[in-house]
Amino acid sequence: MFRVFTGIGCLLTCCSILLSPMMAVAQTESALSEPEQISISVSIFENLEHRYLAGPLSLFCPADTGPEDVLDILCDYAYLDSYRLEEGAVTSVTVRGNIYENDEDGNQWQLTINGQLPDQALLDAYAGGETVLQDGDSLEWFYKVDEDHQPVIRSSDGYLNWSARALQNDLWQNSYNDFLNRACSWLRTNTQDSDTLYTLGSAGISVEHKYLTSVLREIVDSDAENPRALAVGILAVSFCGISATNVSGRNFVEQLENCPDVVRTDAALALIAADCNAYPLTEGATNDRSALINVMLAAQNADGSFPNAEDVDTPAATALFLTALAPYGTDQTVRDAVDKGLAYLSGQLDAAGGYRNEDGTLSTTTTASVITALSSLGVRLDDPRFLKGDQNLLEIMLQTQLDSGGFAEGNGDTPSPEATRSAILAMVSQKVSGNPYLLRTPVTGEGTPLLDSSEPVSEEAVSAVSEPEEKAEPEDFLIGAAGLAVGLLLGGIVLVVVIRIMKKASKE
Repeated sequence: MFRVFTGIGCLLTCCSILLSPMMAVAQTESALSEPEQISISVSIFENLEHRYLAGPLSLFCPADTGPEDVLDILCDYAYLDSYRLEEGAVTSVTVRGNIYENDEDGNQWQLTINGQLPDQALLDAYAGGETVLQDGDSLEWFYKVDEDHQPVIRSSDGYLNWSARALQNDLWQNSYNDFLNRACSWLRTNTQDSDTLYTLGSAGISVEHKYLTSVLREIVDSDAENPRALAVGILAVSFCGISATNVSGRNFVEQLENCPDVVRTDAALALIAADCNAYPLTEGATNDRSALINVMLAAQNADGSFPNAEDVDTPAATALFLTALAPYGTDQTVRDAVDKGLAYLSGQLDAAGGYRNEDGTLSTTTTASVITALSSLGVRLDDPRFLKGDQNLLEIMLQTQLDSGGFAEGNGDTPSPEATRSAILAMVSQKVSGNPYLLRTPVTGEGTPLLDSSEPVSEEAVSAVSEPEEKAEPEDFLIGAAGLAVGLLLGGIVLVVVIRIMKKASKE
């Protein structure tokens, strides 16, 4: 009996010893099958029209990525048509058929990595693979305009030329990126709705496929006669890279232009939504651009203020109207209305330079809305009309961010989704020096397929904006199965050997 137990013990020991290396190899190969990834931020900015050609974006890249690989990724995702390098430096970028290249007028491409200009030795190291980007790195290529060369503002259709005015903004500091990133992280974790989707999209932040699928279904099921729901739906899907002209078979733009009784802030939101991707509104439709602008202008009061949805005149509502009207300043009537609105907002500032709630606490939402309006209109935050004391509106607003990353409304200690969304849009408007509701990369896709509750949204429709989901690779299962088969085979061989030894010992 002792020999039997000894034999069984030997069998278990041998199997353990033989299977352990196989399991270790399988685990190692499984880990190797999933390449390590890093997260970086990237943007491409040109100073001729003072706008982003791509980004700011958050990208997940392989750990061995260099700057040239990042450009290849941007081309793969159709943010860029093509680019040209010389000695590791970009000399030409083509976007939607427009070529931006180094020229004799002093215009040239420059790259900054984490805010620093890399020298030629570092560029060579990246090109040769001796150095790679690190997790959290920030890259920005920008088309620099020579100091003696005045920026040229161009507009093909005339209605975006005012908002394209160059805002030479030196008030945004790199340290503010931390405020923005933490706010986006809090909002993404704690809310899931259409407003959050376009807010994160304006900041270049993507969401998971399941998150996006859930919100898209809510948008499709929303009330077709509700102008606010239609406008917010258009913004949400557009900032996810989906055309609002086909959201599971629904043409949100067509529904919006024919929606009845669009008044007050709904008209402002409708105009913002139509402009976000320059969606065409049929001339003569109930809510074409001229009709929406006329509705908005008619709502303005003698003191320059505009009413909110409850027909109450507020600085926040006035800021929303001015943001919507910003692209139309070539019209003198619009320009006069904007000037009156700015005078009203300036007069509503308190002695400390902020905007207050009825209880006397700082209104984060109002302050943020005014920042967004000023950025959209090309008005600097250190404009004397909006500066009292040593702090500008952005510096004052940032005081209401909590440790969690969310923003409180007033002096409270509870994060508010509305205040956080407004603060993010305000920060983005300052970072990009313009209207945060305008897509920097136009959507040209055909929309989404039909949404069915029994099956998910096609990942092809959202792959450009959703992060890859973690999933087990088929190779992992094959390795595991092969390891198990080999282990069983070896175990069987060991068992036969042990049995023969035991039989021979019993005969002796």
